[in-house]
Amino acid sequence: MLVHGSNLTQKEKKQGKYQDDLSKQYLSEIRHEYDKWHTENMKLKRPIISDRDPDTDFIKQRVALFETYKNFIDQKHYAEHFDSRSNLHSSVLEEFVYYLFKDLIENFSPYALLGKSHTFKDIFFAASSYSNMLERPFARIETKDHDFVIGVTVKASLQNTQPGMSISEKDSNNPEIQSNVLQESSDLNDELMIGIRH
Repeated sequence: MLVHGSNLTQKEKKQGKYQDDLSKQYLSEIRHEYDKWHTENMKLKRPIISDRDPDTDFIKQRVALFETYKNFIDQKHYAEHFDSRSNLHSSVLEEFVYYLFKDLIENFSPYALLGKSHTFKDIFFAASSYSNMLERPFARIETKDHDFVIGVTVKASLQNTQPGMSISEKDSNNPEIQSNVLQESSDLNDELMIGIRH
């Protein structure tokens, strides 16, 4: 969730590229400002779901904190030293969006999916033969990486209809089969947690 903070930590600990004295100095300066930015964002507990208290002032505070930190890190000497491949600058926006939505989403559920995630893309069936597919669905899920999602985790399982039962009979007995996102691996009863973006 703290994408930018993690990126910074990796650079501080990584052997090789950023271990020279100038890099260490720059990382130390950025770390100092990052810690202030992070601490101030964690102190704010808005926006939230509320009909009475508008969150405009809290959003403005978060934006002001973001602008201050982003202006600091975008100084020419940092921008030239840590190029676009390092993702140091681009990850600031990803973390800002997390701060912006974290309290609001927590009002819905502490289990909501927030931040970088793999999400559902497609489902297909890959049995080696039709007779094998009659025994097991051999379902495969394709996922896609996203820098930021707000969603839920769906837990489901997939199984074939019972022998002698039509698809419509099976579906009427278990309507969830039609609406859940499902995946099977080597075991018929395996279950997979997968994020679905809304």
